[in-house]
Amino acid sequence: MKVEIVENKNLASIKVASLLHQQILKKKNSTIGLATGNTMVGVYDAFKVLVKEHKTDLSNVQFFMLDEYWEISIDHPASFKSYLLNALAGLNISPSQFHFHRTDLKEEEATEHYNKSIEAAGGIDLQLLGIGLNGHIGFNEPQTPFSQTTHVIELTESTILANAKDFMGANPTHAITMGIKNIMDAKSIVLLALGESKAEIMKRALQGSIDIDCPASILQKHKNLDVVLDQLAASKMAPRSAVESRV
Repeated sequence: MKVEIVENKNLASIKVASLLHQQILKKKNSTIGLATGNTMVGVYDAFKVLVKEHKTDLSNVQFFMLDEYWEISIDHPASFKSYLLNALAGLNISPSQFHFHRTDLKEEEATEHYNKSIEAAGGIDLQLLGIGLNGHIGFNEPQTPFSQTTHVIELTESTILANAKDFMGANPTHAITMGIKNIMDAKSIVLLALGESKAEIMKRALQGSIDIDCPASILQKHKNLDVVLDQLAASKMAPRSAVESRV
């Protein structure tokens, strides 16, 4: 595990974008797992700048989304599909390069389809992750077995309320997500956490015991994990576990 602390959230986002870009330069047909949410906005903005500056060829890259709301149309403006298409707009990525969750299928079919799609692509080369305040990665909430593959999960009340403004009353109560096993099977993982609100959970996830009460704690066992934090998110961690880096 490599932990890098940078001065602020903008520099942290640039660092993660650089790691993503380097992966694609190293392997032109990389398979990338993409996360969504506010934490990733700066990452995708910086990634687009890098791609355009270097004229990077993305035509052979495959992109898998980490999770998606379940009951709404995947084309809903508040869906994670819409988020990703907007975030990566202007990079001439073909729709066929994106692998979205099949919310139009029955639950068992949708989860099996996604597991098989990842397997057919040769697995995930690099998985981007954020982290929830309770340690969830993707929509894998506390008590999710570490052996879990893609599954549909009931959202917590706090998650439903937090997202209510985006759905104009049609609030989804479930989501489909890569499981913890899918995430841990990725060849490399990049975890980004920003802000003081993430300080306590980052200390617990990286320096606490490995326990299903904190799903992200299992990442301690991954052989190729890069963690990028701004100073606020790293403020409660013991210094011995962090390598400070100024970028």
